[in-house]
Amino acid sequence: MSGKKFNDPIHEYIRIPPLCVKIIDTPQFQRLRSIKQLGGTYFVYPGAAHNRFEHSLGVCYLAGKVTSTLRERQPLLRITDNDVLCVQIAGLCHELGQGPFSRMFENKFLPMVGETITVTHEKLSELMFNRLINENGLTAEFTKYELDEQDMTFIREQITGTSKTERRYLYMPVRY
Repeated sequence: MSGKKFNDPIHEYIRIPPLCVKIIDTPQFQRLRSIKQLGGTYFVYPGAAHNRFEHSLGVCYLAGKVTSTLRERQPLLRITDNDVLCVQIAGLCHELGQGPFSRMFENKFLPMVGETITVTHEKLSELMFNRLINENGLTAEFTKYELDEQDMTFIREQITGTSKTERRYLYMPVRY
């Protein structure tokens, strides 16, 4: 895995996998450069200039580190290279559905324009992820890295999270 190096303000030089770079190079991902991580806070605190683009790169990098460390320290989990890549892609794409002015877009703007169902940025991120793949012809790239539909479902589930009923069962102790 060669990938590409990015200069991160927190982690210095970070390496991003080649498939993630293909995702980064899409218009859907590039739009995150102009969406502030802290919404309108920038107008009061000009140093709060972080954007969703650089945040997503950092999450991708850290997701890879955490998953790789788990694989190394917990071999019984049988975490594969594909699993690590899927977690990195989910970390990279988890903000795709964010609109301008952060949560205000989701909580105030969407309901005002007549959105009758509750739409979360997580659900919008999943929809944007699907669009990103389809409009940029990335299905072949995912296949090239041996990611199948099951892997795509795993990525989508990480982006959207789990429902409260599903969450209840995630932390139940294993009984032997």
